[in-house]
Amino acid sequence: MFSFRISLFTLIITLFFICPISFAQDSDCEKFLDTPPRKVESSSPKGLHLKHFWDQKRGYVITLATWSGGMFLASQLGGDTLSFLLGCAVAVLGSPILEQATSKFRHLVFYYPHGRTQGQMESLFGKQWVQTQGAFSINAQMSRNLHIEALQLIQQYLPPQLVILLQENPELAQKIISDKLIELSQIFGEHLEDLPYDNPQISRAVFNAIVQHLKDREQWLQQMLEKEDPHLKPNEKILTFWLLTYHEGEMP
Repeated sequence: MFSFRISLFTLIITLFFICPISFAQDSDCEKFLDTPPRKVESSSPKGLHLKHFWDQKRGYVITLATWSGGMFLASQLGGDTLSFLLGCAVAVLGSPILEQATSKFRHLVFYYPHGRTQGQMESLFGKQWVQTQGAFSINAQMSRNLHIEALQLIQQYLPPQLVILLQENPELAQKIISDKLIELSQIFGEHLEDLPYDNPQISRAVFNAIVQHLKDREQWLQQMLEKEDPHLKPNEKILTFWLLTYHEGEMP
């Protein structure tokens, strides 16, 4: 009986993966993407409209059908284990619909009692959410956001003004730039340890911001590593890569 329940759960999950999948991030699907779409047999505007509607709502139809079928089987077969497995399946399958429905509901409950109206960008941001879900999974979205935040952090710590200061007042610039690079190495070593410091975009951002303007980089690195400030503990492997390794291995 338990094996039957597992098989049923597997069948429900399999139905979920029948829904359309975005191949945009898969390099192996270029030939598939380049293949011209099949012609619609019905040339009438009504037929085209119905096909377009089905293409958009196919995932929802499969989700609701699987949800309803699971609830029916649960009511007929019973059993705590089966109900638990079907509950898990419903949570997974229903999430695309529930996310949009609960978002609208919370918004509706909040702004109507306070006499507020929806913002002009509400519908556009709603469409953006759908596009984002189609292009990235939840995990990929979180990683993408972390990556962008890291690039913005580099721009904040190493603004263009430091390059000008390096030309006008080298002595002062050396202290400020050294401290900034050390702080960045601390952040990447402690708070962004899940983001590779040797990522090409990260390393290139540091190089373009300031490293390319530094002469005698080995001496710069040595002076940073000899700092005795208790609040600034340079991360040697990160600084070495940014100042020396990336330049030698990546740049002409």
